[in-house]
Amino acid sequence: MPRIVLRLSAVYNPAKHRDIMPQRQIFTAAYRCGKTHNLAQAAHVALQGGCPLGRTLGLTVHRPAAQVLRDALSQATNMTVPVTTVRRRALTVLETHPAAAGLPPGWNQTALLSGIDRRLLIRNAWLRVGQVPHSLYHERVGQPGALDWVVLLFDRFSQWCGTSDPARLPMLEPIDPRVAELWQAYRAYLQLCRQLKVVAFNEVFNRAADVLRSPHERPESELALLLLDDLDLFQPAELLFVAELIDPNTVVFATMEAAPAPNSPLALDVFLQRWLARFGLGPERASNLQPRQPSLVPAEYLTPDDEAHAVAQQIAALAHTVQRWDEFAIVAFDQQLVPLLQRTLPLYGVPVVGQEARDGYTLALAPIAYAGLKLIAGDPLTDVETIGLLRHPGLGLSAAEARAAVEAVQHEHFQPFAEVGAKSVPRWPATLAAAGRLRLQAVHAATAAARAADGPPSEMLHIWLSHLGLDERCWAQTAAVLEPWAVALDRRHWARLLAFLHQSEALRAALGTPLTPAEAAELLRSAQALIQPEGKPQQAAVPIWPPAELGGCTAQVVFAVGLHEAALPQPEQPLPLADDAALAAAFGQLPGFVAPETTDRAAAWLRGERALQRTVSRASEAVYLSYSIADRQGRRHLPSPILADQLGTFIDRHGRLHGVNTQNMGRQAALERQQLPQPAILGNFEPERELASVQPATAGQPFVVTPSAIEDYFTCPRRCFFARELGLYDVASSPRQTLGTVVHNALNALLSQGRDVPISEHRAGQLLAEHWVADELRWGSQLKQAVFRQLAEQAVAQFARYEHDHGSAGAAFLGAELEVRWMLPATDVMLKGRIDRIDRTSDGLHVIDYKLGRQSPSLDKLLAEFVRPAAAAETWRPGDIQLPVYVLAVEHGEIAGVERLPEERVASIAQLYPLELYTPTGRVSAKGYRVIEIVEHESPCGGCDAAAKPGKTAKLCRAQLAAVLHEVRQAIAGMRAGAWQPDPRDGSTTCASCNFRAICPTPL
Repeated sequence: MPRIVLRLSAVYNPAKHRDIMPQRQIFTAAYRCGKTHNLAQAAHVALQGGCPLGRTLGLTVHRPAAQVLRDALSQATNMTVPVTTVRRRALTVLETHPAAAGLPPGWNQTALLSGIDRRLLIRNAWLRVGQVPHSLYHERVGQPGALDWVVLLFDRFSQWCGTSDPARLPMLEPIDPRVAELWQAYRAYLQLCRQLKVVAFNEVFNRAADVLRSPHERPESELALLLLDDLDLFQPAELLFVAELIDPNTVVFATMEAAPAPNSPLALDVFLQRWLARFGLGPERASNLQPRQPSLVPAEYLTPDDEAHAVAQQIAALAHTVQRWDEFAIVAFDQQLVPLLQRTLPLYGVPVVGQEARDGYTLALAPIAYAGLKLIAGDPLTDVETIGLLRHPGLGLSAAEARAAVEAVQHEHFQPFAEVGAKSVPRWPATLAAAGRLRLQAVHAATAAARAADGPPSEMLHIWLSHLGLDERCWAQTAAVLEPWAVALDRRHWARLLAFLHQSEALRAALGTPLTPAEAAELLRSAQALIQPEGKPQQAAVPIWPPAELGGCTAQVVFAVGLHEAALPQPEQPLPLADDAALAAAFGQLPGFVAPETTDRAAAWLRGERALQRTVSRASEAVYLSYSIADRQGRRHLPSPILADQLGTFIDRHGRLHGVNTQNMGRQAALERQQLPQPAILGNFEPERELASVQPATAGQPFVVTPSAIEDYFTCPRRCFFARELGLYDVASSPRQTLGTVVHNALNALLSQGRDVPISEHRAGQLLAEHWVADELRWGSQLKQAVFRQLAEQAVAQFARYEHDHGSAGAAFLGAELEVRWMLPATDVMLKGRIDRIDRTSDGLHVIDYKLGRQSPSLDKLLAEFVRPAAAAETWRPGDIQLPVYVLAVEHGEIAGVERLPEERVASIAQLYPLELYTPTGRVSAKGYRVIEIVEHESPCGGCDAAAKPGKTAKLCRAQLAAVLHEVRQAIAGMRAGAWQPDPRDGSTTCASCNFRAICPTPL
């Protein structure tokens, strides 16, 4: 670092300079050109001149930058100068002076109001001011997302106000009565916070500023020397708080990359100019040094997966050029890339910050506690929640007991917890052993004991968990499968989750509306999202930075990823009800007002330019700039126009960066990934570890397997192990699967009643309403539920119309959801499954499978799922084998409730797509009903011989059925032998949609 001479006009002497303006100076320079070094040198001069170390403070925005400033000050002064982030300083003010802040004694940051409780207070405050006719509250409060945008506006109010004291808020009167109502609601919200002695994360700076304004606290907080690093990264609320730290005699030195231009179009620049002028802070360039420009290497990839693997490969290849891993940095403009990178980099031996992260969703106790609170509340568990509780290792059921109970729930409508607290006893399934029944009865007893306590929900939950020994069992299992650091994080996160619950109980009690167990259950589930993820501690690892938080970021090589049009420039969240001009007219008097500029494209472009330039400036050697041309769902997007401008090129008519040599990782790269060395430990399973073989639970009992489990094995053996043997996969876990269950039930009832009641669209709609699952949690949100309801209504209506017009054709409906069992010849293996529908004609039986997708495959593609193509590789595996397996099972096994006629065989198999039965013009579509005839193997064979296939008719011969059975036998043998190796059938495509990527040792 070159030596720079600082022109300091005075040495600190408060007595001598009491009546003149103290020295205040900004050092501006490009990043890595010595401005933080000069700030430290200025501090050294001031401290040598008599400035008290105890009244000196260094502030910055981000924690890594605080460490950089701390090190620079230590080197320049040989002293330990206090340095912290501006948020940590504000929290310290509140913790030191809780009484002045209107907080209870002993308050600390763990008592910050959670986002959930803040929403409760906001809604309560909005209710208080909205109890008038024609108010915005009455108009909008019941609409989905209404409270979300009110919270968003309150976030802006907290940035603009500079105070959390309702008495200090100016008496504004916005012209728009709806905006005026929300402003009054914000005042009522602040009054509630004061009344209840709480403060939210968003109001920390304002509450701390109010404390500093108190004449009783001012002398104690007076600073002699204030050092502000990266001042251009401070936000308005932070600057308003810092303003209260500056006294008339405070010496202030600050750094920034460049002073805001006088004619800057950005509202934040205008605000910063006013703030600097208020305190007499003028810029002085620290040096004429220009940073070394790093080389720019653009790259284009097909998908985010390819982009993540390319970054990992490049870092692994360059590892020999650096001494520490943190000399690489990744700046993720598309935040969806962050978890993908955290999973991918360790595959190449690259440690990454956030690796193996733990959060509220990885807690073993969380789903059990949620189910327990629902049972205590008397709310029935959904099938999904029931299955999850039965399969949870903490409940203590054996694998066989859990499997028996889950199958009873899925197929026999068994509800083990539905009658909890009643004197009647559930009808236990015959397959559930006595030990399993006793364990489930213990759940009944624990629930009754918790209810009898009649305390707050947290106390009831504690009794319920302790009665069943669930807390001890879950922690013992957690300790058995996780490393000590992960166990420690889980315990801290669990304590945090319970703290949210206790805080809400206290808050609701103070409001006079005690928290109920049902509300506590929903709060516990929502609070999981509030737990900040924490990864495995690493001495040196590759950090992943958000582009807005680069304070302290410096590296030899920077990878700027996700530079597509939707991520750069970053879109601003729009505010409700008003544009920038209306907001400025209403709130321009507030001390921290900065127009949101949500629709200002020029401002968005300038912010994006700065974000990219700031990222490039962090590298000393090279910057790799990359984007993918499609997201993980295959939706295409263009490269960022700001990236094209940075590189001096443009986006051509093909959507590519013109004249730039892009790198394209296609299928070949994906195949190369299969050769990656497997890491020693990833997740809870080691790849070299031999997994247990599957054997019948009891000698003499058959080995039971379903076609869907075999399909899982063909898809990936390790996925099958996670899903079927460990019981980690909930077969009814997604809204799409819930939709299938509802529609299947409605269609089955429609056909069953069709013998007596004419099939009609009206009757189909009635049956759908009867079978609809009105549980928002099953669908994800009210909006998603409405969308899926429309799909379901369309499906049953089109099905009813088709059956009424074309359905019978001489066919008799035999039944739906029919269980079939078949003992494979000369084995102890039983194939068991459920067939959606079987019809009978004079030709034989017709097996039909319902599909609710909109992508009906061609007959050729459907046959290719289970018929080996002529040019198939040796490693070919079948896909959807349910229908051919059901042909054999129906002909040779037993069908519950159906008796086959002598010599009766299956004549056809079919996939029926209700949503594809008709074209948009109302004509019958061939896509809706894909039929394959079952024929004998003759010469020439209509199934085997491609030349013999007539027209559009698809045929499957019995020799091909035998070949499918051979593949099935091989899969079953692998399952029983414990051959659970990770082997995705379609490579990274399979892995991309797998639920178990987080714990798989080798995801692609």
